[in-house]
Amino acid sequence: MDFTKELANLIGISHVALSKLENCQTKPKLRTLRLLSQVFDVPIAYLGCFESLPEYSFGQRLTKARLYHAMTHKEMADTLGVHEKSVKLWQDGLIKPSSEHMEKL
Repeated sequence: MDFTKELANLIGISHVALSKLENCQTKPKLRTLRLLSQVFDVPIAYLGCFESLPEYSFGQRLTKARLYHAMTHKEMADTLGVHEKSVKLWQDGLIKPSSEHMEKL
């Protein structure tokens, strides 16, 4: 078995899906990045190239921080003790976090 097929099996995705990731035809899910990060022993931020994301607005900075730490919207919401929808609304710039939540962020 070749390395690509072994890697695909190891992280639980198809060989075709891995090929599409390798050729930049699709974006990886956070779960896939987490697994690849573990397999290659590199930070998830390195694999996701999150340092190149824009940081012009609070929402962009929040998105970048969430992805940099490999957190889904739900995981970030659980960490902050808020509803998942709140995190999405903050990222979209539709509402601002309370001062209490800003301190946690």
